[in-house]
Amino acid sequence: MTMTVLVRDLLSLHSFQNAKLVTGQTGIHNEVDNIMIMEAPDIENWVTPNELLLTSLYGFSNYSEAELESFIAKIHHFECAGLIVKTDRFVSQIPKAIMDSCTKYHLPLFQIERDIKYNDIMVEVMQLLFNETNMLLQQYRLINQKFISLAMNGTSYKEILVLLEKLINNPVYLYNQLHTSAKPILSGDEDSEDVMILSDLSSVEKKEHTSYHYKERNFRYKNNDPQVYREIVVPIPQIKEENLYLAIREAGKAVVAIDYMAIENAISFIQMEYLKQASIREMKYGYSNDLIDDLISGKVDSKAQLEMILNQFRMDIGGRYRFLTVESKNINNQLTTDFNKSDKHTNNLIAAFKKVWPDIVYRIRPYRINFILNTKNETIITLKKKLQQLIDQTKSQHSYLQIGISEEGTVDLFPKHSQQALETLQLAAKIYPQAFVISYGDLGFYRLLLKLPKDSNFLDFVPEELIQLQTHKNELYRTLVTYLDNNQNIKASAAALFIHPKTMSYRMNKIISMLQIDLTNADEVTQLNIGVRLLKVAEERLAD
Repeated sequence: MTMTVLVRDLLSLHSFQNAKLVTGQTGIHNEVDNIMIMEAPDIENWVTPNELLLTSLYGFSNYSEAELESFIAKIHHFECAGLIVKTDRFVSQIPKAIMDSCTKYHLPLFQIERDIKYNDIMVEVMQLLFNETNMLLQQYRLINQKFISLAMNGTSYKEILVLLEKLINNPVYLYNQLHTSAKPILSGDEDSEDVMILSDLSSVEKKEHTSYHYKERNFRYKNNDPQVYREIVVPIPQIKEENLYLAIREAGKAVVAIDYMAIENAISFIQMEYLKQASIREMKYGYSNDLIDDLISGKVDSKAQLEMILNQFRMDIGGRYRFLTVESKNINNQLTTDFNKSDKHTNNLIAAFKKVWPDIVYRIRPYRINFILNTKNETIITLKKKLQQLIDQTKSQHSYLQIGISEEGTVDLFPKHSQQALETLQLAAKIYPQAFVISYGDLGFYRLLLKLPKDSNFLDFVPEELIQLQTHKNELYRTLVTYLDNNQNIKASAAALFIHPKTMSYRMNKIISMLQIDLTNADEVTQLNIGVRLLKVAEERLAD
């Protein structure tokens, strides 16, 4: 039987020698069953009663006082044992709202110094909790030390799996999906054998030495072995935008209590490895963005610096490039995707582009992605064709892509062509509210609009009669626009408006009479086409 550990017992630990119990004696008799590192507020997905939460308050810097109080209330609701805050890493002091709320809910609040390592606290508390027998405690120490040693020497998911497999004498795997035909993305020492899943996942009753949510299902190997085995599956918590599951196949022996200690450690170190890799990716991403921004803005101080940046992205100082600006819209022509926040959608889109152009360079903005493409072996015709295929592949019921393409040019024209691709996209979006791939050259006379001052009135270029028709006879104006869009075809226009062709003819005769126009005159038809499109652009500008 494991002894009962209370919050007050933590004060005897070496890592708590200089800890400050901010809330005094309140809650010091709370029972402690576990300790978890918390770097995100989603505790409802993984927390268990009597759990200590260890945090640096990373991810809480933008919380208001009300939000902080609400979060502490949530910790209290889930019957957590207490909160340990490591200051001076992300915050210099514990917010008053947290201190007051912890006192209000009788939640013990510790403040620990910066030089105290998470691992020291975790190990000491876990030793206190896992003191059931000397054998179990010693085994935990050995297991934990093996993982720590692995981490200290630089680890990887693969090495964690290999170590776990040796410790529990069963094959282990990482999945990113759990459907019955899903294949592991990584295995330990043993190669993954084809298996047949025989049952759905079901929850495993919580054991004394487990803190994660374990599930199980039955399987058998496809090598004519009729034996049915159990696969234990554990979702790795606190990993965002990427599902990871640790799986243990009981092909060697049944999993016992000591094995769960190793599994728990492996999960924790997988979490830490994920956070480490995410941090490295974020640093590289930020550095790359700064370099690309310097290229786009022309803020490169010397030729040597320019060559360094270009080499970073495998770009050629004498190469020819185009900018592609991509946005995602819904059926109402509204922006739908914040590419900075929707990691999965963004990564899939970038992967689709890189599959076609492996060396393409990209810069993610909140609602658009800028691509820089070396067009050495790419004509504008083939480029548009490939981009249209990408649009078709990524189009869904609710959204589609719009892509603006700049002129081709050298590196020194990056600032101009970056702006050109964006303006092409923005102007085309006002004219063509649908999925499209359009280049700066495709805009034709519309390019003149980009050169006009921002305060220019487009209505100055539209016949007064057309403006009056739009203002006072909107149904007739819509009829005229539809007629022009359908190449002056009465039958097709009527179908688009859901009216009878005779009604369409009647309306057109009325329009011709009102505007005194000759639709057999190519110049007049051109003027009308230009006019209705300028009115569209003017409407969009007014809406903006």
